[in-house]
Amino acid sequence: MIAAFLAPAISTPQVDAKSCLDCGGTGYWYPEGAGKGIAKCNHPKLSDAANFLTSEHEG
Repeated sequence: MIAAFLAPAISTPQVDAKSCLDCGGTGYWYPEGAGKGIAKCNHPKLSDAANFLTSEHEG
């Protein structure tokens, strides 16, 4: 059980946050504009692109 926790079967691809169109590498963005507050950026667009590239190399 501990081994499964330390080495999960599913790994998330590493992304270069500097290329993120939402936050520009800062790690934070304004989902509803600057007047509505700030949120932590999970770089979803970069994650989608990394998953796409990974799937191209596997198949």
